[in-house]
Amino acid sequence: MRRLLIACALLLWAGTAQAQTLGGPGVWYDTGNPSVYIVKATPNVATSGIIHEALYTITLKANALAVSGDALIITAHFTTAANTNTKYGRVTSATVGGTIIAATTTSSSAAGISLQVMICRTGATTARALMPVYFTTATSTQLGTTTNLTGLDFAADMVFVVTGLTQTAAADITLIAVTAFVSN
Repeated sequence: MRRLLIACALLLWAGTAQAQTLGGPGVWYDTGNPSVYIVKATPNVATSGIIHEALYTITLKANALAVSGDALIITAHFTTAANTNTKYGRVTSATVGGTIIAATTTSSSAAGISLQVMICRTGATTARALMPVYFTTATSTQLGTTTNLTGLDFAADMVFVVTGLTQTAAADITLIAVTAFVSN
């Protein structure tokens, strides 16, 4: 946990100048610190229909989580349409058969919502996905959860997918930004 706090502090210290030097949308960037790698993307992708669909894919390179305690933190930022339809944002592990590791549901109108998950290596083939508690209101729900991931091969690329679902109309939820960083 101490390494994670140090990584967060380094990321904040880097400021916006570092963010502007990224190699482009979805490109992992070496910050110069061997413990911190970040990816930033601004996909601005809306759901296209009334189905559950992938809005952005993050591929974590092989051996990025080399030892127990190494962590990947993914944050997805969404906006919602100006209606009270129910909208869903999720992060899934494609590596583990589409397991949902973070989710938020809202019926908020014209709102901004964020979803964050930390995937922490816990063993040779295991990790734990931890989602913090952000809010619970009459129109939004995001409860803290822990999901155990097993059978992982850290020597291979790992894939995580940010998804959206709108059951009523297209473009009810739009993914506007994704950030991810690895601390090891």
